[in-house]
Amino acid sequence: MLGILTTKNPYQVITATGSIMYRGAYLLDSSAGAITVKLPLNPATNDILVIWDGKGVWGTNNVTLDRNGQDILDTSGTATAEDLILNQNNMQLTMLYDGTDWRLL
Repeated sequence: MLGILTTKNPYQVITATGSIMYRGAYLLDSSAGAITVKLPLNPATNDILVIWDGKGVWGTNNVTLDRNGQDILDTSGTATAEDLILNQNNMQLTMLYDGTDWRLL
């Protein structure tokens, strides 16, 4: 999936606590300290998010993905009504909203 992150930087950089407003690719930069990022409040079915630790710092300064009222399903399909803590350096994940829940792909 890194292939979509070209030299033209088609991803949005988030460096502070805030919200993801729409589908797309995001570099979540927590190099200044841990941050919390809310998933979209009203996602549309089949919205896809690509989230990336492009600075390699999540292991030191984690990122909390606030589920914003939607469940997050893990890769086995188990729903969790909990926020997702991203705490591994250089991690990238893709999420799909299936109309009911966010799914990790």
